[in-house]
Amino acid sequence: MRGADAASDHNLLIASLKIKLKAYRDQAERPSHKYNVHSLKDKETLTTFKCDLKNRFQALESLPDETIEEHWQNLRETWTTTCMEVLGKKTRKRKEWLTPETWDIITERKRLNDLINHTDEVEHNRDLQEQYWAVNRQVKRSARDDKRKFIHDLTEEAETAAGQRNMKRLYEITRTLSGKNSNPTRPVKGKNGETIKGEEEQRARWAEHFRETLNRPPPATPPDIPPAAQLLDISTNPPTKAEITKAIKSTKIGKAAGPDGIPPEALTADIQTCTDMLHPLLTKIWENECVPVDWKKGHLENIKEVDKFVYLGSIVSKDGGTDEDIGSRINKARHAFRTLRSVWSSSALAQHNKIRIFNSNVKSVLLYGSETWRTTKTNTQKLQTFINRCLRNILNIRWPEVISNQDLWERTRQAPIEQEIKKRKWGWIGHTLRKPSSNTTMQSLEWNPQGKLKVGRPRQTWRRSTDTEARATGMTWAELRRTSQNRVRWRSVVAALCSYRSEED
Repeated sequence: MRGADAASDHNLLIASLKIKLKAYRDQAERPSHKYNVHSLKDKETLTTFKCDLKNRFQALESLPDETIEEHWQNLRETWTTTCMEVLGKKTRKRKEWLTPETWDIITERKRLNDLINHTDEVEHNRDLQEQYWAVNRQVKRSARDDKRKFIHDLTEEAETAAGQRNMKRLYEITRTLSGKNSNPTRPVKGKNGETIKGEEEQRARWAEHFRETLNRPPPATPPDIPPAAQLLDISTNPPTKAEITKAIKSTKIGKAAGPDGIPPEALTADIQTCTDMLHPLLTKIWENECVPVDWKKGHLENIKEVDKFVYLGSIVSKDGGTDEDIGSRINKARHAFRTLRSVWSSSALAQHNKIRIFNSNVKSVLLYGSETWRTTKTNTQKLQTFINRCLRNILNIRWPEVISNQDLWERTRQAPIEQEIKKRKWGWIGHTLRKPSSNTTMQSLEWNPQGKLKVGRPRQTWRRSTDTEARATGMTWAELRRTSQNRVRWRSVVAALCSYRSEED
């Protein structure tokens, strides 16, 4: 087959392919798409959304009295229809990294290829082929420059996201750089660990799981609950518009929609109209003591009593959880590093760009939550060993080539991990000290637990290590609190405290 322009003198072939079907994921009772709620940040779109929602609600008010289920379905359709017509579906747009100039050169290369295929004269064909390969070299050169600029822009965006602690955007950039944008499917397994393939068998396994989790026998001895000594002043009246408005304002945005498919941004975009829409329905529900079917659906999760759990990406346990948390962060950073394997081995990227990508996409994952770590010599050595291995891999330093850690840090402009953790910690301490004394974080920073210490050497804790570092500055906590109010002076204190050169000297 002739006609395809792939910068090759080989002919294309026709082949029979065997299609392998992807595993089916049950999406029942879930919205099949997301709305483009980010467009609500545009004032014109927000005004159009409010006007359309209000007009549709006014049309509903003229309808006769209806049941609670019909009332809710009409309100749900009002929100979803307005979101679809005004906001539209959210589409994932891949940023085009080839510039129009490169596409013009590619078009010229394709034109020359067509001329070569339709020219019978040998001399003219030879001249066209020379022009074709010259233009092909321009295409490769221009595409290489475009890719470098694209990676450079993504690296700057990743550094900004890492500085703002925007881990969601950081992971999106990591997937873009690695070329892996698909989410892997997770199979359902039975009690014995075998994978369940059939849809009916999977549904039966989920039903069995929830029956065993939720249907528990009553306690052998019923609890003795004494009557209340004082009745609480609880209002039993229907919810007011003020309460509904307060509830809508407290709704968190950026969360996934529930089974009804209504995003939280659709409620907070026009609080007054949404309050007027929900108030009659909630009044009916309160008086009839009946809720719509959609409100009975939800996502259940098995809750057990455990010794440790993950909260906001960090492991919390009875002994603080630093050791387990550091191990978990190393595993996640190792996965991020392996995901970007194609970036580290790319010859189109300069070394300093690779180091910037490592700092923003790997090291930020490694040091997430390090401000509250109880660092010890063992933990610090584990972190430093992981970073050194990654840097040697990026620089392509293999055995028998030997390089000291000091030379490695100088070539990659890295500081010891202990200094970076200390810098992050004291930056967070300054942010906390600027908060009012009534703030919970501020109170926990100055909290002095009561009790008796166990016999033996006291364990190294976060507070003890922090006090030791504070005494090294020659300042008391009261002086540090006053200094933290001035951000410029506080930055100089942190820079002096975390200076690697000063400690080395």
